[in-house]
Amino acid sequence: MRGGYVHNRVLADSIKQKALQLGVQVECEVTIEVERRILYGDLLIQGGDKRILVEVEMSSKRIDKDLVKATALKVCEVWIVVPNPKVAELVRRKIKQLMIVPGVTRLFILLLPQALQRLEELFELNSGSNVEKENKRK
Repeated sequence: MRGGYVHNRVLADSIKQKALQLGVQVECEVTIEVERRILYGDLLIQGGDKRILVEVEMSSKRIDKDLVKATALKVCEVWIVVPNPKVAELVRRKIKQLMIVPGVTRLFILLLPQALQRLEELFELNSGSNVEKENKRK
């Protein structure tokens, strides 16, 4: 990945490691062909019938390209993972300014802890143990 330390090591690698712990497939710098051009997505997470494009962004500049990439990949979810709430707000504003891309059905702007939590919710390996815990609480 071409980003700096926070982009690569703190955000993208943390998400990748968590996904691998949960037993799902992760591709880094996935190649995406858009109108005879090659673009790259930060992470493509696949497990079961779910395909998630994760784009780590340090600003709101590339959001339009992220949405184009997501449409080309035909993913079920797009996660734009940002380093802090200020960048999250800038990304939300940028998305409101853009026309929503038809192929993007579920778009999330997430901080790292939120992305890790969403991974757990979607791909938790020990779902049976959680059912047992719920039954014990009742």
